[in-house]
Amino acid sequence: MTDVQTFDPKQHWDALRAAMEEGGAAGAVAFVEGHAEPKQQRALYLFGVNAFCNREWAGKGFDAQIEFAQAGIACGLRQGEAETDAQERDARIDFANVLSYNLAANLAPCWPGDEQPRERRHLEAGLAAAEACLRWREQLGKGPFPFSIAWWAKGIHQIGLGQDATAALTQALETAEAHQRAEGKPTDLADSWLVALSAGYLGLAERIAGGDGARYTQAIAALEAMATDPERKDDAQFCLDQLRATEQRFA
Repeated sequence: MTDVQTFDPKQHWDALRAAMEEGGAAGAVAFVEGHAEPKQQRALYLFGVNAFCNREWAGKGFDAQIEFAQAGIACGLRQGEAETDAQERDARIDFANVLSYNLAANLAPCWPGDEQPRERRHLEAGLAAAEACLRWREQLGKGPFPFSIAWWAKGIHQIGLGQDATAALTQALETAEAHQRAEGKPTDLADSWLVALSAGYLGLAERIAGGDGARYTQAIAALEAMATDPERKDDAQFCLDQLRATEQRFA
């Protein structure tokens, strides 16, 4: 029996992948939940949600990824219901919250180089996952940074679905600025990749809704300036790449 403290889910990738390839999401879920220790189940679900998105496997597709992630979320909530300690119960809810955000991010139609087509049901699943993690973050009393990225997740799926995303992405920008203030830092575009990224997405939503896109242009300029700073280059380029991919696809 594997020691829970030394359990490494990455070492189980070949078996997890084979279970998915041979039995679909149900097979992968059965493999995970065949582990008796709840902590091992959570580790495998957390690893698997990202591995099935970022690694190659036969028959790779969003439907199986969604089913697997939703099973992991349900597993976390079941484990939470079984906890008698309030802190441990919240930790299990937070696990569901993290998986839900990861699912929403994996399904987001904004990643450069990711040309796998999203059907409407995939974007709807991503939107539902973003809305669920917003509810859990409220329940758990999370700070502004987790709220900012969760509002972004809602907004990007609304863009993909052809819905007005300005309200969600305004919330993303406002909570990004609140995060900066909580850290004692300025909220200008030039001072935070999170603020600039949030402003860029809001600018795209405004352009899609018929606005002039000035906010988007300003955000891009701020990120391009950040990219000249070796210490901020990687974060800035990550933001620029996804904003430009989103612009190309939707704006």
